[in-house]
Formats: sequence, C-alpha cells, structure tokens
Amino acid sequence: MGKPMTVSEYKPGLEGVPAAQSSISYVDGKQGLLEYRGISIEELAAKTTFLETSYLLIWGKLPNKDELDTFEMDIRYHRRIKYRIRDMMKCFPESGHPMDALQTSAAALGLFYSRRALDNPDYVQQAVVRLLAKIPTMVAAFQLMRKGNDPVQPNDSLDYAANFLYMLTEREPDALSARIFDICLTAPCRTHDQCFDVFSDGHGFDPDRSLCSGGLCGGNPGGAPSWGSQ
Repeated sequence: MGKPMTVSEYKPGLEGVPAAQSSISYVDGKQGLLEYRGISIEELAAKTTFLETSYLLIWGKLPNKDELDTFEMDIRYHRRIKYRIRDMMKCFPESGHPMDALQTSAAALGLFYSRRALDNPDYVQQAVVRLLAKIPTMVAAFQLMRKGNDPVQPNDSLDYAANFLYMLTEREPDALSARIFDICLTAPCRTHDQCFDVFSDGHGFDPDRSLCSGGLCGGNPGGAPSWGSQ
C-alpha cells in the first residue's frame, strides 16, 4: 500500500498564496497591509499620483520632478491608438467582458510594435510607456463603442486619471473626482504578482504581452478585487 495522498487546501484564484518572492510589493490581506517597494499604500495614496507609483514599481524609486515631467510627457504623447485598433474593437460583441476586450486589444498592439528586445532597456521602457498610455484609451473606447457611441479622443491638457475619466464619461471631471479615481488606480496596481510570475519567461516579462490582463479576468485573481474591470 502506498502512502495516503496529501490534499492541500483549495485556494480559488491563488487567494492568499504567494506565487513568487517579490521585492516590489508586499500584501497581507488578513492584516490589511499593502506596500510597494517598502512604502505603505496609505502613504503613497496620500502623497503620490498613480504615475508616480507606477514609476516607483517599474524603476524602483520615486521620480524627481524632471523624471516625472518626462514620464508624464511620454505618456501623453502615446495616448492615442491606431485607427485599425478602433476598427477591430467595433466588431467586439456589446456583451463582451471589458477585460476580454482589453486582452484582445493589448495583443493587437503587438502587431504594430512587434520587435522583441527584452535585453534592451530603451525598448522595455518604451513598451511600458505605450501600455500605460494606451490602456485607458482602449478601455474607454470599448465602453463607449459597445453603447453605440464613437470613442472620445484623449485630452492632453488633463492628467492621467482626469483624462481616463474624461474619455469614459465624455466630460471633464472635477478635481476631487479625478483625485479619487487616481487613488483607485494606485491601490490595486501591483496586487497581481501571480500573473506576472505565471506569464513570465526565462528572459523576464514581455511588456507587450496580453496574457496578464487575461489572467486578471476572473472574479478573484490572486485575491485581488475585480471591480476595476467593470
């Protein structure tokens, strides 16, 4: 007779199960703790913007004024998407899930930026900038087009969160609404280490892949909330 099989407790969506060691983020849902690069989410939410926190996660430090100005300028420059992407999105079913639409659209971006040079820091930086810049445009475009409306072009006079809301609602948000939305973007932006671990390869994560957005489609990806995709 063989030994009895050990049965591990089932954890839906890897909830509470770290799939990788990370120096980037720390999350303890039971204790209500979330840190990015050793800084608590409460401090980041109070003192930084979503783009500043994104910079921290990507490059390991908060940007100084010149670095932030350059980062924000690059994001603004890359906000628009190719008209062929919009034409493709018009064919998506109106009942489609927003995360499925984002996954498909992000994958299509790879056709326009198909070079793979993960050992080139300049390529990686530009790929990150393109994704950060274009994801709000694609999400907002799908939201409007599935209602039968034309998408709203980005407003380069608005910051990241305000422009996102503008494209979603077709009107400029007030300062308080934009700030609240910016904090909502900041809080969950790195609670999905499992997806990055599962969909990375031996040479690191490919910033142009759509697989991570697909991994976040479920109701409980890694224990993270799914309200953002709605």
